Amino acid sequence: MIHPNLYRKPATLESQAHRDLRIAQTKDDWSVAAGLNTMFIAPMEFADVALEYPIVFVKAVDEQGAQQVLPAAAFGLTQGENLYVEGATWTANYIPAMLRLYPFGIAGIADERVIIAIDEAWEGWSRTEGERVLDDQGQPTEKTRNMMDQIGKVAVEVQRGLQFGQLLQDTGLLMETRFEADLANGEKISVDGFLSVDADKLGALTDQQVLEFYRNGVMALIHAHQISMRQMARLAEKRLRRRAAEAAR
Repeated sequence: MIHPNLYRKPATLESQAHRDLRIAQTKDDWSVAAGLNTMFIAPMEFADVALEYPIVFVKAVDEQGAQQVLPAAAFGLTQGENLYVEGATWTANYIPAMLRLYPFGIAGIADERVIIAIDEAWEGWSRTEGERVLDDQGQPTEKTRNMMDQIGKVAVEVQRGLQFGQLLQDTGLLMETRFEADLANGEKISVDGFLSVDADKLGALTDQQVLEFYRNGVMALIHAHQISMRQMARLAEKRLRRRAAEAAR
């Protein structure tokens, strides 16, 4: 669950190595995420995410090398592009849950235990100033325990997201998708490499499948995904405005 375009130096939180680690500043500078093109999201936040970002499905590989399909929010139209970061500011009203955890994160889940990770490259760490992450015994401080509680809740939802992606794949509802747009400045955009729900195959589900999808909440997630795809046009508009601003400098 650690995104390489965000966690530049990921490490498991360890009682010895990080005993004197402190949080010296608040997380107000989002420039660290300027190259973050997508971020995994949890089913519980689909409704909020859909109002701001396209929800797409991306292929990933777990720790054992098995293929997975994960729901993700798209922040840009090309690799390494984040159209929601301007300087140090995140410009959207909603920030996905896994991103809000940064510089903490989920390294993995083993025996139902969430393995906590941190980005050692985050500039907000200190060894001398700020709130401690661990106490003298190497145990989490109250602030860290609260963060770990949040991470645990998000981890449960991440597992739900994996199950959702697997269900869509097993049902044959996902298809390779390409988004194309011609911008007013003459630039042509073509974005592929992601999956979306095939509307024709969705319409071909049996009545029993549709009823089950409504009862277990899957259909609501699918509808949020479908509505969110309209945000692709917003990304194109944001790209156009950014290009115009860069040209005016």
